[in-house]
Amino acid sequence: MPTTPVIPDTITVHLGRPNDSAERATVNFTDYIKNVASSELYPTWPESCLKANIHAIISFALNRIYTDHYRSRGYDFDITNSAGHDQMFVKGRDVYNNISEIVDEVFNDYLVRNGQIQPLYAQYCGRSAAKCPGFSQWGTVSLAQKGMESYQIHQKYFGNDI
Repeated sequence: MPTTPVIPDTITVHLGRPNDSAERATVNFTDYIKNVASSELYPTWPESCLKANIHAIISFALNRIYTDHYRSRGYDFDITNSAGHDQMFVKGRDVYNNISEIVDEVFNDYLVRNGQIQPLYAQYCGRSAAKCPGFSQWGTVSLAQKGMESYQIHQKYFGNDI
């Protein structure tokens, strides 16, 4: 495991569940984040909400890479596109301009707990009715509409030590 997280140039995505026989795509890391964000978020959501979600997407992906989650188990990829295991990546999809611009602005930023270096395993739920022990993408919308900034949204879900 590296001593400090490094934003990689590329990420290898398994286009299926971990044990499925599936194609792999090695893509530019920022393009991966733009794709996932465009697949999971609405471009009409408030900017602080989009930033909070993009930080969670980046942190989740970096956690998978930093901890060698799949590679340490003998897989030859960094992450899957299975929303039940990881994040929704759709090979070849178009991305939203405003999401692309936000990713370009924040792609070097990720969530971490105070005193740690490991990117936070920023687990989140995408469906409005979904319940999970983490970040609610739909819940971030109402928080942003109440005037919360992205860091305040992170703290609401992950605690004040973010």
